[in-house]
Amino acid sequence: MFHGKWHYNKVRGQYEGNPVKSVDVSDTVASIRHKINAEGSQCTHSAAMKKEYMDRMLTWTASTCQLGIAFDYLHFVMTGLGSAPTVGTLDKEAWLSITPNIEHLTFCAVAFTIWTRNFELIKMKCGDITTEDINAVNGVFLKYLRGEEKSLTINDLPVYFEIHLSNQKGWQKKSDKGARNVHLRSASLCFSGYHVWTSLHSPGNHYKIYLHPDMGWACDPFFWVLFWMNWVKYVHLGEAMGAEEFLFPVVGKTTGVLRPGESLLHDQVQKSLDAAVEGAEIPEKFSMHCFRRGGIQYWFMSALLGKRWSLHCVRFWGQTILLPISNDTLMHYLLDELHTYETDYSDVLAPMSQEATASFAGKAVLLRPATTEALRMAHAALTADMATLCKDVMTSQTAMAEDICQRLNNVTNLINNLALASTPGLGTLASPQDTNSHHHLSGLTANHLSFPRATVPSQPPAFPLQPMRPPAGTQLPHAVQGAVQASEPSPSTTNTMVPSPVLAAQLNLTVSLQLPSVAGAQRTANELPMGLCTLHIPTKLENGGRTPQLESWREVVQHWTVGEPRLHLFVALKDWLHHYYNGRHGHKFNQLYHQRGVIAKEFLHVFEENKEDWYRAYGHVIPQGHTDLLETIQGTRKCHPNAGERCCFLVNGDQGDSPSAIE
Repeated sequence: MFHGKWHYNKVRGQYEGNPVKSVDVSDTVASIRHKINAEGSQCTHSAAMKKEYMDRMLTWTASTCQLGIAFDYLHFVMTGLGSAPTVGTLDKEAWLSITPNIEHLTFCAVAFTIWTRNFELIKMKCGDITTEDINAVNGVFLKYLRGEEKSLTINDLPVYFEIHLSNQKGWQKKSDKGARNVHLRSASLCFSGYHVWTSLHSPGNHYKIYLHPDMGWACDPFFWVLFWMNWVKYVHLGEAMGAEEFLFPVVGKTTGVLRPGESLLHDQVQKSLDAAVEGAEIPEKFSMHCFRRGGIQYWFMSALLGKRWSLHCVRFWGQTILLPISNDTLMHYLLDELHTYETDYSDVLAPMSQEATASFAGKAVLLRPATTEALRMAHAALTADMATLCKDVMTSQTAMAEDICQRLNNVTNLINNLALASTPGLGTLASPQDTNSHHHLSGLTANHLSFPRATVPSQPPAFPLQPMRPPAGTQLPHAVQGAVQASEPSPSTTNTMVPSPVLAAQLNLTVSLQLPSVAGAQRTANELPMGLCTLHIPTKLENGGRTPQLESWREVVQHWTVGEPRLHLFVALKDWLHHYYNGRHGHKFNQLYHQRGVIAKEFLHVFEENKEDWYRAYGHVIPQGHTDLLETIQGTRKCHPNAGERCCFLVNGDQGDSPSAIE
């Protein structure tokens, strides 16, 4: 009755057939389709991602989630140099957004480089990324972190890692037809030389990713893949990702927890892409083919002169496994776009028109001889830039000279004041009982240091000298600090004559100044990570005593859950990363961390913070301290490994009485 065309049966006096096939429904569907495509069917296709769009998305991302903190932190944990970045200025939402943004930037860089659709890349696993020399790869990556990617040597350029893309469109269909054991290693993209190597095998799905510093960070998958994998290792997992774990896993939006066993969904990738496009104010609409189309068009039309690929090269590099790109697809991706570019005369009013129709992709504009007008404009621009540069250099030199002069004046006045204060006939230095402790020279008197009377010149020096405080960061000896503070002029003596620097040479006085090191702060071998320390229990109280042994287990739980800022334990033990207690300081933390974890987890997880059951199970040993409690817990675990069984046995077995101190 409901099959076939919808029509009216005059014999039966009723309508029959499928209502969906009625004329009204067909007219409505056709009207909707015409409405959607009213302005052209091109609007339904994804725009091609451009390199400048990639750069704009990176700039916007860096401004919203402060990628600089992530760079500094990763450099700190990988090298141990410098100091840990301060994250106190970041709120929770900003901190949780760093990982998803790094993952999105890595995804975009890889997709733009190997020309994948979004749904193909989300299934990539960490085991698909391999290298023959991990030390060389890490060495180059550290140069990136130090900002030295522009100064890589010729020995660094051949370094690469390899990506195996096994989830390309059409592969499963060809596999079902029997093409399972075909060797597919054939294509490799050389970023250092910008050429493609071929082999005698079938077109492949193995890509060699070389250094790509001149393309900028946004389009450099060598940097982003290594940064993402190391970020996950040191920040989230505490160890390297497994071979069967997804390279682009799901990250909890509210918790920031990374689940390496679950891959991103296509909708999540599209949502992140839409947010970045909107934030970067890009007037285009992108979908799953945007990176594939954009990468192909860039290397065919938009790359630098001499580095553009031929149509044959593009066809080879962009083919899927055993299924080359069809001619229709190439026409749509490349030739249609090229025709639009070469017939565009919108720049005809420009001082130098591109004249795109004169050569392939406007190549002639870079090869034709320069005109007199163009040379005049270039000379004017160069002259203006040189004038600006000279002005900036002179300003910088003036500021530097003033700073040096101030520092010299500071040291000169310091030495002169020391000499005048200790010269016989001008009085002795005050004792600590007569002046404030920060205005004396630690017991030095005129009997300890004696100088000949200095001859003060009758004329002021040729250059103005004003007593000033030492520059910020300079640490003077305690004795010198008092002289500096005592020698500061009052507002009524601003015109006081300052002795000449020659006086310092006449006195032949040597003062040791502890200036800051120009090499910057570096971690020493014995320095503990910031915010970490080992606390011995019972802890020491402010009144000098120690907490009773009965409360030791409470301190263990507190240190595990919230820390103890009073004793400089700013990071709770449960929040410690893996390398905190297993890295270079493992011998200081590992054993204590494990012991505290056994007690805390027993109370928090096994007994679920039920103090009544806790005292019923371990009340007989709690007054003896946390050490005996630890041994009892470990012994009980051997007999009853299962947590639920152990809790039931201890609670119902009357192991100990509950003290009256239960709160």
